[in-house]
Amino acid sequence: AEPASGTKMALSQQLWESAQVYAKDSLHGDFIRMMVNGTLPKAAFEYYLHQDNLYLSKYSRAFAVLGARSTRSDELEWLLNATLNFLHEHGAKANHDLDEAVFEKEASPTTVAYTSFYSQAVWGESAILGYASLLPCQRLYDWLFATIQATERIADDNPYKAYIDQYADPKNHAVTEAMERFLDRHAEAGAGPELIARAQFYYNTAMRYEAQFFNQALTLAPAPSARFI
Repeated sequence: AEPASGTKMALSQQLWESAQVYAKDSLHGDFIRMMVNGTLPKAAFEYYLHQDNLYLSKYSRAFAVLGARSTRSDELEWLLNATLNFLHEHGAKANHDLDEAVFEKEASPTTVAYTSFYSQAVWGESAILGYASLLPCQRLYDWLFATIQATERIADDNPYKAYIDQYADPKNHAVTEAMERFLDRHAEAGAGPELIARAQFYYNTAMRYEAQFFNQALTLAPAPSARFI
């Protein structure tokens, strides 16, 4: 795709624009709709948050792998800092006790499939495909919650208002921009049509996993009474 100015569209923007149909699946999905109106069951949110911590324990490691494989020091520095930031995303102690045994025991099928997908990409594929598998999570949360904050009214007593505000913060957008700059720099060094097509497939796949990740909490979270059995 070419923008109206005739200049070549950056790969990061091309991937995002082509995947918006999948991003909107998350925006309009039941989980996010219930979060916005404050009716999301607490058990569903707690299930989601636990799965997200399990997810982040792998996501943070994926950034460390990209950093270790990078040949540029500025990229290495940013990725290693991002590793800690993502590991501690829900608090410094949220993932402190998580190890492989806990992940194997408690991760849902969707969490396992999604984390396995991007782990394979960062370990076994090019940096472009690694970024294409990791960016959708960051780009989606950035766009999703900023869009919600800008276009919908979140009641002050909504129990999820602080969570929405956390991801709508402009600081989160700065993380997206940094990741996209690194992806685009790799693409500028050489990315032919076949690699770009594979990058779009990886990006789309990750974006589709995102919608599944949200909505699993509505079907897999234990009923409130089950917590006391």
